Amino acid sequence: MTTHAHGRKTRPVTTTLATLRARFAALPDPADVPTTARAQAEAGALRSRLAGQIATAEVAQRTLAEYQPKIAADESYLATLDQMRERLQAERLRWLTPKTDLARGHLENVQRSLTAVDIGTAGLDGTGWCLDTLRLGKLLGEAGVAWRGGRDDAVRRLRDARTRVDDAQQQLTEALLTDAEREKRDSAAATRAAKENARSREEKKAAHNAARQARGFGVMAPDAP
Repeated sequence: MTTHAHGRKTRPVTTTLATLRARFAALPDPADVPTTARAQAEAGALRSRLAGQIATAEVAQRTLAEYQPKIAADESYLATLDQMRERLQAERLRWLTPKTDLARGHLENVQRSLTAVDIGTAGLDGTGWCLDTLRLGKLLGEAGVAWRGGRDDAVRRLRDARTRVDDAQQQLTEALLTDAEREKRDSAAATRAAKENARSREEKKAAHNAARQARGFGVMAPDAP
């Protein structure tokens, strides 16, 4: 089950999303909201915010459901390729000094297999070899593993899928913050920004004073507490 973590608390996502949906469903009909500008604006903003949170969370959940299994599959596939690469390397060493045409054929087969493991079957173009005639193809068949491209392809797919999952998890976390969590997060961010601005001002003032002293002028007075 996908979970949403904030601080030290972990809640099932479905429960939090259900709470959001319940809050949205319980909102008063726009026609029942007092007609004052403030009441209408606040009610509209809350409705829009909750609808946005729900939509974002739902999209993020679908992305996680789609790409997390792809990550697991490609991680397993990449591990299998690495195991086969080790095996092919060991076989290559055995055929490294061929003395017959048959041995030279075995060596080329293994070398072409290693190329396919690394960069895919595009590396076989024009060679007369294909996956079915390679030692790699036989190893894949013995392992019951379908060919899904070389390591380069698998690494690219993994990088893309992990980026999508990381982005979706971040969006989900943001969408499912409670009002109290959001307020605490924003307050902490504002405090950090204020401290950073104060530190930046002091650094600029110190640099300015150093320049003034270098020119024989006095230093600027410190800020009032």
